Amino acid sequence: MQAIDTAAAPTPLSEGFVRGGPLAERDPAFRPALSSCAGLPPCAGLIDLDRVAVIWEEALRAPAWSGPPVWLHADLLPGNLLVRHGRLAGVLDFGTICTGDPAYDLTPARTCSTRTPARRSGTRSARTDRPAPEPAAWSCLAE
Repeated sequence: MQAIDTAAAPTPLSEGFVRGGPLAERDPAFRPALSSCAGLPPCAGLIDLDRVAVIWEEALRAPAWSGPPVWLHADLLPGNLLVRHGRLAGVLDFGTICTGDPAYDLTPARTCSTRTPARRSGTRSARTDRPAPEPAAWSCLAE
């Protein structure tokens, strides 16, 4: 897929495409949304909002993607991944495909992994070998 030209591809944060852009550009909307969760009964005891805030702050300090646009699936959540015998066998739903930071597609490292958080930390982008924003921060944004 990476061999396909990205010239006419949707870019991060363009009309209808909110995934794959710099986390800093999402920060003004994310913080109030996180704060509003504190008073919601469904959040009580299910989400450690303080931990989410710490993860978010750490991710904002990660280097921003400065490379050329790369294709993203941008919706690699468990319902879109086909697994056979414990291995990825296929990917569904390319309705959110766009270009952006390749770290965005590291979301499954957080949402699908059975490893402990300590073993997941330090994830690096395979395309650049740069430290990637914590996959948990991207999963905070997964809609």
